Amino acid sequence: MVRSFGRHGCKMYMKNKPVKFGYELWMLTSYNKYLFNIIPYQGAQEKCKEPLSQRVVETLLSVVNNPKFHSIYMDNFFTSHGLMVRLRQKGFFATGTVSDNRMAKCPLISLKSLAKTQRRTSDALFHKANKIAAVRWNDNRVVSLLINFEVNKNAEQSTASCERRQKGC
Repeated sequence: MVRSFGRHGCKMYMKNKPVKFGYELWMLTSYNKYLFNIIPYQGAQEKCKEPLSQRVVETLLSVVNNPKFHSIYMDNFFTSHGLMVRLRQKGFFATGTVSDNRMAKCPLISLKSLAKTQRRTSDALFHKANKIAAVRWNDNRVVSLLINFEVNKNAEQSTASCERRQKGC
């Protein structure tokens, strides 16, 4: 959200954000903050078959020439099973956190039952036809992830866990 005090029809209001009034921008950036593409959000459009999140991602990625050299990371607003399949077909490798209602009825352990287990409990599922992995684990809260990366068949399964740094280290 870009702060603005002027008047314009594209200006948005979001009550729970630190910047309440301004222009909403969708951006595709590299890991070192290089801007590839930018789209200003202009409000609702005509009815489309595709959801807004999928249209935004595909429009932003239209400037990328070589998908094999780029990995896409998204938050749960953009990530869905349908988008992961579509990106995989176009040659993009993507990872994203995902909300439970966008998992396409994936038979993982439910959010409620996983939340009652101890930390670091996880469940994973790999869809061979679409080559998409769904992972859900319990950390401070339950996190769900969709991945469409290539998996090395000879890789060993890792059970190591990462510990957060202790204060003073």
